[in-house]
Amino acid sequence: MLDQVVIQSLEYQPLLEVRKLVPEVPVGYLLSFNAREPSRLDVDFLSVQQNRLDSRFVRKAHGSGKQVMRGP
Repeated sequence: MLDQVVIQSLEYQPLLEVRKLVPEVPVGYLLSFNAREPSRLDVDFLSVQQNRLDSRFVRKAHGSGKQVMRGP
């Protein structure tokens, strides 16, 4: 059943706690801004508002193995 679970949060610290408790569950950070260094975030994916996405951010995120989800 864990293969059907994904955890997302607007707060970063709870995602780190989930990562420690159940490392096999993907976690994603919902950003209302672009992190300068997405590679520093210990998450599997980033969800960013469409109007805040730029190619530099996407390149850095993808370069560190993170998916980027586009929000409204």
